[in-house]
Amino acid sequence: VLVAALSPIEYWGNTLLWVNFLGFLILTMIAAPLLVLGAPLTLAFRASGPGGRRRLRWLYRRSPFSLLTHPIFTWLFFAVLTYAWQFTALTELAANNAYLRDVQLLTLLFASVLFWISALQVDPVRWRLGYPLRFLYV
Repeated sequence: VLVAALSPIEYWGNTLLWVNFLGFLILTMIAAPLLVLGAPLTLAFRASGPGGRRRLRWLYRRSPFSLLTHPIFTWLFFAVLTYAWQFTALTELAANNAYLRDVQLLTLLFASVLFWISALQVDPVRWRLGYPLRFLYV
């Protein structure tokens, strides 16, 4: 995440389009899967006490979380957000506005983490995909 957000890639990404795409690929195809492979939900369950586990379970079973981790939603969300940030006028706006660039990086990271949660299924997820479907999903 730091390589994409705080390195010369971030600086030159505002000037050179190919460097911008390189930062995008690092963030979405390397950083996000590595974050998901760290199994953050499992870690939170194991590190929490009984009260914390109860709250996590309650949050995990709610419909907003269920929608956010549904494979169709995550695939479409990632595709639409990627298109919006990379192939519209938002690309130029983000290149000229540091605050908007930070919003761009955060939303792309969020969408790609949701995408990879469905693809890798390291943590327990409600919507399980078989291996052939995961292959098609990615």
